Amino acid sequence: MIKSLYIRVVLTFLVSVIAGTVIAFYASTWIFEDKLNQNAQINLRNFGQDVIRIYKTLPLPEADAFVSEMKQLNSYYIRIYEATGQFQSYGKLNGHKPAAVSMDNLKKVIDGGVVQDTPNGIATVLLGLPLKTEMGTKAMFLETLAPPSASFVIKWGLTFAISSLIAGSLLILIASVFLVRPIKKLTKATKRIASGDFNIKLNIKQAGELGTLARSFEEMMHDLQQLEQMRREFVTNVSHEVQSPLTSISGYALALKQVNLSDQERSRYLDIIITEAQRMSKMSDSLLKLSLLESQSQQLRLVTLSLDEQIRRVIVALQP
Repeated sequence: MIKSLYIRVVLTFLVSVIAGTVIAFYASTWIFEDKLNQNAQINLRNFGQDVIRIYKTLPLPEADAFVSEMKQLNSYYIRIYEATGQFQSYGKLNGHKPAAVSMDNLKKVIDGGVVQDTPNGIATVLLGLPLKTEMGTKAMFLETLAPPSASFVIKWGLTFAISSLIAGSLLILIASVFLVRPIKKLTKATKRIASGDFNIKLNIKQAGELGTLARSFEEMMHDLQQLEQMRREFVTNVSHEVQSPLTSISGYALALKQVNLSDQERSRYLDIIITEAQRMSKMSDSLLKLSLLESQSQQLRLVTLSLDEQIRRVIVALQP
């Protein structure tokens, strides 16, 4: 299994290009095969008719000599068969493997028929024509050696390039859909988290970089959910802690409005109000220190606390 996203992207691109090229090759071949064969057949038939006219016009030895010197033999290969199967060839093969001529085709041509075939695919035509000479009817088989004309090659090349580009682009687009799908899921999940929704299931089971990113994203989402829960609890606790001294201050302030209070009670009420105000100040200072500890790495310092004094202050504050 290929886990690296980089290797997957490179292999996807290479496979798309290679597959697109193969598809374009067969598409271009299929589109131009008939035209190339038709063009080769017309040229070969015209050349064969010229050779037939030569044998009609000249005596057999002179016609053989004339045909053997023709410049067209650089592009065509000629075999003139006797009824027995023996033949005389004209032209150089230059590595080209001549097409096989069956006895049935040979007999058909000698009887006056015409044989036409494309034995080796594109633009390779085998044409059999009857050749009447003063020595009787023979079978002439002509074969193309040269590649198709330049104009057809140019058109075929352009069609091949355009088809390759279109096929490769379509394959890359299709492949990119599967590569980008997990990223789109992460993008949608990010938007939902930004709106406060942490109940998200990604269901990305890939083992590469995207799979690692998805699992890290799910862990981050779980941590954010816990952090949000802690934040809400913290706000609730702080609101409760702030409300307690405010209630005491408000209660003792109302008590001070009584006209029949003694100076000793009035002084005690004022001390409680001052104490609660100092407690709120310490609470505010503690929140600032907590924020500082979260933003900086500092060591906590342990101090001794008198728990009985803390309990006494709570009882005094809540006595009314």
